[in-house]
Amino acid sequence: MQQMQEFSIHTHTKIGDGYDTVEDMILEAKRSGLKTLGISDHFWAVSYDLPNYVKAIRAAQDKLQFDVLIGLEIDNPSDDRLEMLYKIKKEYGFDYFIGSLHDVPYNGKKYYVGSKEDKNILQSQTYQQTYWQTLPNLANDLFDIIAHMDLIKLTGVKTEALYEADIDKALKAFKANNQIIEINTKHHQIENEPSDTILAKVAKADIPVIFSSDAHIKHQLIQHFAEEQRRLAEPLAKMRYISKSDELRQFLQSRHGPRTK
Repeated sequence: MQQMQEFSIHTHTKIGDGYDTVEDMILEAKRSGLKTLGISDHFWAVSYDLPNYVKAIRAAQDKLQFDVLIGLEIDNPSDDRLEMLYKIKKEYGFDYFIGSLHDVPYNGKKYYVGSKEDKNILQSQTYQQTYWQTLPNLANDLFDIIAHMDLIKLTGVKTEALYEADIDKALKAFKANNQIIEINTKHHQIENEPSDTILAKVAKADIPVIFSSDAHIKHQLIQHFAEEQRRLAEPLAKMRYISKSDELRQFLQSRHGPRTK
């Protein structure tokens, strides 16, 4: 089996919508044997005070003497917000941004794919098609990592076979933009995101992958990493699996240069 991943970088803290402090997360990373932790709270949750968000992470990093990467998770931004987000990334010296798609517009309103109240809308062909056709929008220089790319299956239906052309288009765009696709283990009991079928396409496209747990609680930091690495040992051997901290840093720096404080 390949070396166990040395980092976990799709994580959320109490500053955003997580349950534990940055220090709690760092201490858990140490206990878990990780070399690097990434903090990536949702932009919508911390945008009101980005200076203190960055300051709090760096203070905890210095206090506990641990390697921490500073990031954000951002939902599909409109064109007019992209320029602003590029400036923020550079101004605050963020190490990485995660691009995600939690909702798409339907009749002028956005619906979260995991909503239990809107199943009729979420499972409609129009909504499902809109999701898959919106996915390629995450292919840009802003996002270093693509999160849970088939999160749409939380609607309770699985439509990837119907929109294979859209998935192929998205993967081609992610490849062209030199982005990482995460293998998200949060919904492990249902199925990883992306599915094994999509992962086969990722492997064929030679797109780099990492494991992420989307941890909102410290004990989720490396949840299901080991068992999924074992289960996916054969396909991972044929993929660009980034497992070492140094390799991840080199990849991120190759996209945007080293972080400046």
